[in-house]
Amino acid sequence: SQLDPVVGWLVCIKGEHFGESFTISSGMNSLGRSENNRIVVKRDSAISREKHAMITYEPKHQQFYVKPGDSSGLTYVNDEYITETRHLVAKDILEFGNSKFMLIPLCGEDFTWESFMNEK
Repeated sequence: SQLDPVVGWLVCIKGEHFGESFTISSGMNSLGRSENNRIVVKRDSAISREKHAMITYEPKHQQFYVKPGDSSGLTYVNDEYITETRHLVAKDILEFGNSKFMLIPLCGEDFTWESFMNEK
């Protein structure tokens, strides 16, 4: 299997998953209740099953983004409703359904996995 190291986490600060963390991998991460999503948020029934939102880590420039998914569910960043892709920074608050999550990045300008991958 291909190495898919963690690049950051969504930490639930309000809702059914309070105190839990959800791993963000490089590339596009769909968020929803179903197991088909990379980020599975099972217990908030107000979050759509499939692709409520997409959390993206873009490794070339080490940036995080969020965009609303294909569902009717709404996506908020720092209490602002978003309709298109939004750049994220550390500690941004993302809201889906009845839950709020804080973005905790691991990768960025001060850390990338690439420098360690050459050591294998």
